[in-house]
Amino acid sequence: MIRLTAAFVTALVITITLSGCHTIVPEMDAGLSERYVGRSIDDFIINHGSPTSASSLTDGRAVLDWRLGESVARRGLSNEMVYCHVRAVVSPGGIVQSIVVVETTGSTGMRFTRCGEVLTLE
Repeated sequence: MIRLTAAFVTALVITITLSGCHTIVPEMDAGLSERYVGRSIDDFIINHGSPTSASSLTDGRAVLDWRLGESVARRGLSNEMVYCHVRAVVSPGGIVQSIVVVETTGSTGMRFTRCGEVLTLE
């Protein structure tokens, strides 16, 4: 019989969880791009609210950042801030040129990431 130590099992679970995150973010980026690139940024704003920050580029484009679904999640005996950071580059005419997940934390529920919870890409 194989005896698994608690440390080994914990390390295995963490490895599996983290390896899943590397594939989830590119899939989210693809879903965001498919839904919003080439369309008005107004569509994203209607669904997710105003950006938390905006910067203008010298060529007239704008870089917009959102910190979506920001809240505190209970993790055992401690609390953890969870959020989904999304960035869009928008043309002077308001058309999305690119949109990506910059960072995502763990989820508060059944999804692997906070972006998985707050971005509805179906």
